[in-house]
Amino acid sequence: MRQVIKHAFIGGIAGTAFMTLAMLLAPLAGLPHASPPIMLAKVMNVPLLVGWLIHFGMGVIFALAYALLFLKLEVKLSERIYKEISSRYLKGIIFGVIVFACAQAVTLILETLIGDMTPSGVHRLPLLLISLVGHIIFGIIVALFAKERLQKASTFRNTSVHLHKS
Repeated sequence: MRQVIKHAFIGGIAGTAFMTLAMLLAPLAGLPHASPPIMLAKVMNVPLLVGWLIHFGMGVIFALAYALLFLKLEVKLSERIYKEISSRYLKGIIFGVIVFACAQAVTLILETLIGDMTPSGVHRLPLLLISLVGHIIFGIIVALFAKERLQKASTFRNTSVHLHKS
């Protein structure tokens, strides 16, 4: 279990880093600038460093949720429904969309409390697109990383079980 948590933690950091990089590079494609750490820092009225820490912390929390909930679900349902989705990429996309939906729910709640958070002069739809793509990238990286590590842990566990039975 420690290995799964350790690798989910690292996968969360990697996934958040790539997601953030994609979002920061969006202006090169003609899309508006989108920076979750800056938005978090402004909304919470904290220094930018705290915004970055919160952003990466949430990435780790979601990656741990993937490893502890989704992969456990996969093991339990492997002979039934979940096995139908064999692609790690598809699982990552599904997870990324779920994380995106959670982020949008939090955004709606915050906007209800403090007002519109969309930068002036920027349309909301391109920001949603950037966020969706970024979260899908995050989901794919977390799914690939966690699954690979879970398979290694499972192989190790099965090997040690066979060694102990001998």
